[in-house]
Order: sequence, then structure tokens, then C-alpha cells
Amino acid sequence: MKKILLILSNILIFNSAFAVQVLDQSYDIQGGASLPEVRISNTLAQTFTVGITGYLGSVKLWNTRITSPTESLVVEIRSTNNGLPTEEILASRNLTPSEVGTSSSNLTNVDFSSDSVLVKNGDLLAIVLSSESVFPVYYSWAGNTDNPYTRGEGLVSHDDGISWNQYDARGMDFHFWTYVNPVSQAKPQISVKGGYVKVDVTNGYEPAIEDCTDTSHEGRMVIDNTNAIGNAEQFRFGEGV
Repeated sequence: MKKILLILSNILIFNSAFAVQVLDQSYDIQGGASLPEVRISNTLAQTFTVGITGYLGSVKLWNTRITSPTESLVVEIRSTNNGLPTEEILASRNLTPSEVGTSSSNLTNVDFSSDSVLVKNGDLLAIVLSSESVFPVYYSWAGNTDNPYTRGEGLVSHDDGISWNQYDARGMDFHFWTYVNPVSQAKPQISVKGGYVKVDVTNGYEPAIEDCTDTSHEGRMVIDNTNAIGNAEQFRFGEGV
């Protein structure tokens, strides 16, 4: 039994660790981009609607540093309420100036894979950029009013995120790409002879497996992780055939 549990656990964790990031949401309009400032009292945000359920892998941004800032660029993923970023920070990275390029076409990759942020299809989240840099030293985040992103919007805050407004009345969006490690859609059949185990699916991706004396269910059971995302649910199965 111990050996079976160990093998099963390793298989599930292996699938999680080696998941491939896929592009989910993006806004990438070539030509005619503006370069809004990210500095003290000028925090920018782009909301987006998740299209793939899974774990947030990384975010790519089209931004640059202007006049050699010494302060960090802070990149956060936040929840939203009524379409606006909240104070709940799901993940955060402080980028040093050297991690942000000087070219107007620079793309900055921000890795959030170690934060294990579970995102679900339909969630409205926000990418928030801030810095303590003081004009004329600042960062920029390229934006455009052409062909607006229809599943979110570009926002600005002049009071450190207490209040938010649309950045441009014409509907400017900031260039971004989000990548997700999808939750496996597979429904594995697991058959165990001569014993019982309990599978506690705590996040839909890496179940915790332990011995269980419950014999209320027998036979073969299909474990569907996709129905247990974000919930602590227990599945029990008994002697297989």
C-alpha cells in the first residue's frame, strides 16, 4: 500500500511540476503606442479576464525605463472588485532598473510561477505597476487606444491605488501577455487492490494522499481534479477490479 501511494503521489506532482505555460490573454497592437509614466503618484493597472483555468505562470509587459531610475518597478497581480483593483495582492515582484530595458520596444518577463496563484476562467484580475521614482525619472508602460482589449481596461491611480480612473476616455489599454499552467483536464482512473486510500484534493493539482480505513465505497473510482479546484474535497475508493 505504501508503495502504491508513493507512486501515485509522485505521478500527480510530476504532472504539476512539468506543466507547460500557454498564452492566455494579451493585448499587442503594433504602431502608434503611447508611453504612459509609472512613477510616484502615477500607478497604472490593466485589468484582464482569465480564459484558462490553472496556475499563473508569468506576465510579459511592454515597458521601459526613462532617464535611469534608481527605484524598483513593482509589478503586482491583484484581485478586483466592481472592475477595479483591490488592495489584495495575489503575487508581487520588485524589478531592479537593470531588469527593465531602455528600448521603446523592450519586453519584460515577470515570473510568478513560484507563487502558485490559481486563476479560473472568468476571473477578472489586474496587473498593477508602481514605482517610487520621481519625474523626470520614471518607467513607462506602452499603451494604445486602437482595437481596445474588450475583457478589461487600462486604469490610473494618483493616490497609491486608493481610487482608480480610466486612463484615457478613448479606452487605452496597456500592452501585456499572460501565461498560465493549465490544470490538467485528464480524469485518471486509479485502481487499488487490497486496501483503501483517501485523496484530499486541496487545490485541484497536487492531492495529498494517505491511508484511509473507510470502506463505504468499493470498486473503481474516477478522480476528476478539475471539479475540485479551490475546494478541500475528499475522494475515497476501495478495492479495484
